[in-house]
Amino acid sequence: MDDDTDVGDLSGINESTAEKLRDAGYETLGDLRGVDRSALFEVEGIGATRASEVLTAVEEATDDGSDSSDSASESDSERETDDGTDAEDGASSDGTDEGTTDGDDASSDDSTEAEG
Repeated sequence: MDDDTDVGDLSGINESTAEKLRDAGYETLGDLRGVDRSALFEVEGIGATRASEVLTAVEEATDDGSDSSDSASESDSERETDDGTDAEDGASSDGTDEGTTDGDDASSDDSTEAEG
């Protein structure tokens, strides 16, 4: 959702709560973004439960693809190569580590000891 989305359009916020928020100066999603719980307590008619509902609504609206943390996760998926391996650490998309030697070091040490 955009920052200019009206508070009344946020999922989980009824019109009565939206009016209270608007009266306190919180008219849009952008106005509520980054607001902490204690600031919402100062809004007349907003208690602990309602403040939690408002913060949840803001979080859900932010998580729908409009915040910067989603673009970071897209960057991770873009690093996956055509053969299904992750270009950063050699892990394939099926969960196996094709390019790492985590478990191989111990077995190579054992063979060295057996030879000597």
